[in-house]
Amino acid sequence: MTVQVRDAQGNALEADNATVQLDSGFDFGAGGAGVLQYAGGGAYTAVVSSTKRGTAEIIATVDGMALAETVTVEFLPGEPTSLELTHPPADTVAGVPLHPAPRVRGFDSFGNAVASGHRLAAVLSAGAFTAESVTTVESDDQGRFRFDNLVIESAAEDYTISFERLPQER
Repeated sequence: MTVQVRDAQGNALEADNATVQLDSGFDFGAGGAGVLQYAGGGAYTAVVSSTKRGTAEIIATVDGMALAETVTVEFLPGEPTSLELTHPPADTVAGVPLHPAPRVRGFDSFGNAVASGHRLAAVLSAGAFTAESVTTVESDDQGRFRFDNLVIESAAEDYTISFERLPQER
């Protein structure tokens, strides 16, 4: 992020003699607005980062006075690094959709629910899902994966369903 400091006539301040700060009510987690560095020509720069998902309105102050312009920054979650099975299926009957339908949530390395568009596949350890089963789904905007139509083809002793992350389609 760059803050350009100008005098009352609109001229860039050529010296590093202003106190410039960035402020926001946003909880940046382990991130933050960083330290502003003077880059010359009245420009101060800082890296703004966050370990939390959300939107921040960032306000710059120069010598204690807030600038009229604000900047809105959206912090997006990272790639899924962990999965949580939130609705495991109960006893299952071959030829009937799993009930309850499995639900999985994906989280990035900071614990944020991932964004929409990530793909996850359900894999069966023994036997197979029917051809009509939807075994690959995309996450919604809260990192939820909903497997509403998984049907095991034929009966077997024990089944284990695992969930594998697939590359995002571009």
